[in-house]
Amino acid sequence: MICPKCDSVTKYRDAFSNLKLECSSCSYVYALDPKQMGFSDRRVWKVAEKLSKGGRYFTEQQLACACLSKSERKITTGTLIGAICGLIASLLLTFNGIPIHESIIIGVVIGLIIGVCLTNSGEKAKLWTGVQTYCYKKGHQFLITPKNAEAIIGRLEKKNKLTFQDFNPDKALIVDDLEFVALLLLNNFHRDSNCLILSVNHKSGPFYEYFLKRQQSENKLLVFAVHDGGAEEELMVSRIQKDPKWIGCEEITDLGLSRETLTNYKNGTWINEGTGSVQTHSPKKIDEKYQGSWLFPVDCIPPEKLNLSLNACMVGGFEMLSPQMFGAIGMAPSTASNNTAGGDGSYYGNSGSGASFSSSDYGGGAGFDDFG
Repeated sequence: MICPKCDSVTKYRDAFSNLKLECSSCSYVYALDPKQMGFSDRRVWKVAEKLSKGGRYFTEQQLACACLSKSERKITTGTLIGAICGLIASLLLTFNGIPIHESIIIGVVIGLIIGVCLTNSGEKAKLWTGVQTYCYKKGHQFLITPKNAEAIIGRLEKKNKLTFQDFNPDKALIVDDLEFVALLLLNNFHRDSNCLILSVNHKSGPFYEYFLKRQQSENKLLVFAVHDGGAEEELMVSRIQKDPKWIGCEEITDLGLSRETLTNYKNGTWINEGTGSVQTHSPKKIDEKYQGSWLFPVDCIPPEKLNLSLNACMVGGFEMLSPQMFGAIGMAPSTASNNTAGGDGSYYGNSGSGASFSSSDYGGGAGFDDFG
């Protein structure tokens, strides 16, 4: 076990003391048991450090998806190793006089056994649980969780007795949860895009009151909405328009993820927050996801590219992760898919950013591979 605080290496048996795991050098108390989870604190901490590079804030879901994608790459690797081992076994048996059909059968069985052993499919669900446990016990200075999101927004609303005198937005963006609101505010999206940011379920406070005032005036705000992918998530805009508390929302430009967009998209991660299960996105299995309680997180675009991508969609009226969005920011998802298939995690296309990063550094998640 490598300590995320002092980088010291401690054997598991030496770290276990008084029903907890401690670093033998600095007494750091681990949040996760690697024997139960399959990974330890250092892995989550390293991904969190890279997500927050440059002082960027990130959500718990963003962190979880980044870690989950690493596990999914291991699953692909396990399957590949199993297939190679099975092929080698079949060839060796054939060279030693075993009939070809028997060699193939034995090789397939050996390959399946090795592939299953290396895949460890249960680790995917453990990763989601483990990341949430780490966030609860350890946290991070740039982490936004469901628990602290409301407090963060409350502090921002009260800061300097917010009056909007120095901030005159020309549009409003309604998102699906408070964590996403806090993420965009703390990463300065509202200033970059001159946009008021609201949560669909948070109909109170100075942001909401200012929105009502503008929508009842002659100087109305253009209204946009963004949400995750999924059967329930796609109903967000229609629910807003039926809610009498959302005044002036007769016309909303929906930038959220749709079944059509995801059918033509090859990367990313689905999460079932009820069961903790995660699965790699496959366009061929999208009907299965829309029939269950699955969601495809839109806020798992890397922090480096989230503001840029969302602003491009607002300007052009594009859906997030659509080909039009990638074209607007100077990237092509087809190029990204090739990079992903090759596994090199190489960065391509600066699109206005001076810093380069790789998908292998950031872990992954919805759209991570497409963004380099």
